[in-house]
Amino acid sequence: MFEFRQFTVDDSRCDMKVGTDSVLLGSWVRLANPSRVLDAGSGCGLLALMIAQRAPEATVDAVELSGDACSDALKNISKSRYHSRISVINADITACDFASGYDLIISNPPFFTEALHSPSAGRAVSRHEGVFGVEWLVNNAGRLLNPLGSLAFIAPSARDSEIEYMMELSRLNLLRRCSVIPVEGRPAKRTLWQVSPQRLYPAEISSITIRQADQNLTAEYKNITSEFYL
Repeated sequence: MFEFRQFTVDDSRCDMKVGTDSVLLGSWVRLANPSRVLDAGSGCGLLALMIAQRAPEATVDAVELSGDACSDALKNISKSRYHSRISVINADITACDFASGYDLIISNPPFFTEALHSPSAGRAVSRHEGVFGVEWLVNNAGRLLNPLGSLAFIAPSARDSEIEYMMELSRLNLLRRCSVIPVEGRPAKRTLWQVSPQRLYPAEISSITIRQADQNLTAEYKNITSEFYL
């Protein structure tokens, strides 16, 4: 059970547990008063709740394949003050015929492409990219977004060049990119991306370090997540 400032998250049935990746993505993404938001691969509903908190006028479609994860999401959302604005949809997002016009798509997707090694079958599916993953998001963003909408996601930094190539093929423009350094002095392990069919503003390139060498959280990480952590 995780206590945030304005909601509580139980991920006990979810294969992918609450972690820094989603908290950082939901805190970092730039919002432009979205009305319709798609949380793709919602898991226990954390990102949907974060966006609902940050965007008071937004409605969120939280789509998740796992029935167990959806059970967690439904419970978490039903207990929150945002329950009337979030719809939990238990479905395979790659097989759904969604109407276009989302202002924002946000996702902490499966993104590992090597062979499956996780002892948990559910966790392996959650962590490893199959039909749904980074490539699916990039390929389908133009179809699902309104012309001024954006896609925000997180992926391993080792895939940066590959993702840039995918974006070029899909004619998406980089809005923001942030390299996530887990510990001061170490290389980046994750990259936060926000892209759009339109070049809405000059691309912003940045980095953030989560922990100092002594393992204490950095001031910049505390600041960016301050709306959520107690």
